[in-house]
Amino acid sequence: MESICKLCHNNPDFHSFNHISKYNSNSFMFYTRITEAKDDEDESALISHYENYLEFINPDKWIWIINFNGFTFKHLLKVNLTIKLGHLIQKYQNLEKIIIINSNFIVTKLMLTLKPFLGTTLFEKIEFLDEKQKNKFIIKNNIVL
Repeated sequence: MESICKLCHNNPDFHSFNHISKYNSNSFMFYTRITEAKDDEDESALISHYENYLEFINPDKWIWIINFNGFTFKHLLKVNLTIKLGHLIQKYQNLEKIIIINSNFIVTKLMLTLKPFLGTTLFEKIEFLDEKQKNKFIIKNNIVL
């Protein structure tokens, strides 16, 4: 972890982007809980962490589970970070899907606002899981969030 991010080496949840499981023979699962990132003010460091992690593992394909538990208007105002994350996703086009869990009405409105900017191909990769679907997915894939 130290070669990816020195801050996360000392505190694995510092940037809240972690490899949690292998999804199948060539897909890796990553997990982010937006509200748990300890340093979301330094957007460049956060994006750099994500890029370093993806380049270190170098997955053929990857799945990104994004946990929006506790997401508020405060998080919504980080427009620059949202744009940078969009560029990150476009850079690593081998993203298979984005799984959104613990969503709320703010996240729904955000996704509807971003839809025209994300493009159809990327937007179709986004999958919202309700509580029952989330639990089934966790058990099926033997993962711990």
